[in-house]
Amino acid sequence: MFSNRLKYLRKEKGLTQTELAKLLNSSLSKVAMWETQKRDPIMEDLLKLSDIFNVSTDYLLGKTDIKNMDNKVNINKDEKDVEELIEETMSQILNQEGLMLNGEIIDDNDLILLRNAIKNGIEYAKSMKSKK
Repeated sequence: MFSNRLKYLRKEKGLTQTELAKLLNSSLSKVAMWETQKRDPIMEDLLKLSDIFNVSTDYLLGKTDIKNMDNKVNINKDEKDVEELIEETMSQILNQEGLMLNGEIIDDNDLILLRNAIKNGIEYAKSMKSKK
């Protein structure tokens, strides 16, 4: 779970493995090994990653699907509902094995696009409901 979350967050932020390694004052090989599940991060690295991506360490480790509890408190109820729906939906999608799109295994870029599409759909549905 950690490797998928790290790769997803890195790509969502538009960072290469090399750029992330520099932000961490670490090596490219360490980041690559995390993303290929060949190595687990130490607590110090988890805390740095948490700060870089503004997510909780529990989110990084897959213990929760809520990225950052602190941020949830500062947004309005509608935004919170949308974010919770998105995280719940993405969690369900990520937990499916062999997930494919147009006959090809979904990659991280597809997941980012899918997340954005889900968010747009939820926001559109909420706006249409409020117009009734």
